[in-house]
Amino acid sequence: MGTITYTLNNLDRLTDIAGTLAAGPAQIPAGMAGFAGMYIIYNRNTNNRYIGTSGDIGVRFTGRMGVVCELGLSRAEMANLDAYWGL
Repeated sequence: MGTITYTLNNLDRLTDIAGTLAAGPAQIPAGMAGFAGMYIIYNRNTNNRYIGTSGDIGVRFTGRMGVVCELGLSRAEMANLDAYWGL
């Protein structure tokens, strides 16, 4: 048995990433674009987590943020969703 350690030292709120999607695409943080690694979406209200990996987390989030708008999540709901990413 072994241990795998991840350092997820980047954090943004989904409200920051979503920006004003009605006015254009998501505002992906500069450090996220082209970054290969792991990410966790954490909902502080429900304590739920979504964990994923990607060869380019910026591309993954750009697509996902469009879905957030289509689902009709309010900015207040998104303010409780944190995105952590790293290696």
